[in-house]
Amino acid sequence: MSDRTLPPEARVRRRADYLRVQKQSARVAAPHFVFLLTPTPPSATSTEAARRPRLGIIASKAVGNAVVRARAKRLVRAAFREVWTRFPVGLDVVVLVRGDINGLSLADVLLEWRGAENNIIRRGRAALVAPESPASPPASPQKGRLSGAGQRPSVVRRSASPGPDLPR
Repeated sequence: MSDRTLPPEARVRRRADYLRVQKQSARVAAPHFVFLLTPTPPSATSTEAARRPRLGIIASKAVGNAVVRARAKRLVRAAFREVWTRFPVGLDVVVLVRGDINGLSLADVLLEWRGAENNIIRRGRAALVAPESPASPPASPQKGRLSGAGQRPSVVRRSASPGPDLPR
């Protein structure tokens, strides 16, 4: 990997991938970051992508204005370039920036990431081994109630006559 840029195959780029990661991820919290970890989908893997984890970054407006968010993303990318070899292979890593990181340097970010490294590796490996959960669990009836009891019927009943305004 180059020292300056992350190639496209090393980044989470599609909205569908971000939504999948947010829905089905293992999470590791650090003081200024939350790491969302999930296996890379088979559709996104190629020979190059299979050898490295992919990075995605989420920095909402709660982090700060555009300048602060851009700096936060640069810090995350720089830290990821330093430590990407420690992440398990075949993993999507989305880093959620939270809180004010205005006073942090790259050394501070790396120190924070290395403090969470054991949890990231452990949960990342567990996410790779665990089968993917379904998008939504099947609905089960509530205890003590029959399914459909007290609910409106889904069929709209119409009267036999069309009404006074409509011709027969």
